[in-house]
Amino acid sequence: MRRLVALLSAGVLVASLAASSVSAAPAAPATSLVANFQAIDGQTQEVIGRVTAQLFEPSAKRLVPGFYDFYGVPGYPVRESHAQLGKVDFWYDAAAGNPGGYEGPPNFGANVAYAEGVICDYTEPNVPNCHPIFLWFVDVIDPAGRVDYLDTNTYTPTVGEWDGTSWDVGKGSFVLTYAAP
Repeated sequence: MRRLVALLSAGVLVASLAASSVSAAPAAPATSLVANFQAIDGQTQEVIGRVTAQLFEPSAKRLVPGFYDFYGVPGYPVRESHAQLGKVDFWYDAAAGNPGGYEGPPNFGANVAYAEGVICDYTEPNVPNCHPIFLWFVDVIDPAGRVDYLDTNTYTPTVGEWDGTSWDVGKGSFVLTYAAP
């Protein structure tokens, strides 16, 4: 009988603790980007690395608006890049999904997540090359438009010029949600 009472008591205790620890998962921000995908060179269509990024609207509780990291494939000139982001913005662009950047009609709309900050590129250990960066993550809404892509614009101090590149989103995850204000 003692064993039965002990077993029932333990069952009640476990059930009450389990019920009290169950809570709803935090809601994803209405406007955000969560990405972990293969970066594909926009011209050669070769995989050049992996991008991981999270962008969200900052708040008093979460001041830093996210992160961006890049890991190059063996043989790619940049082995790793890590950015400290200082500003993000989100919007809808009626023509950002157009193939080749042409102006429609027809136009293929896209949601855009923009970030700016400072990025450090590494080609060898402990030797960073840090410079400003601007990022545009583009989620093309209409499948008839171009594939999702990432445009970057970086300042190269050694050359003294801005350099823009465009990478297509390859295998992996790319979730950009935008709730218009």
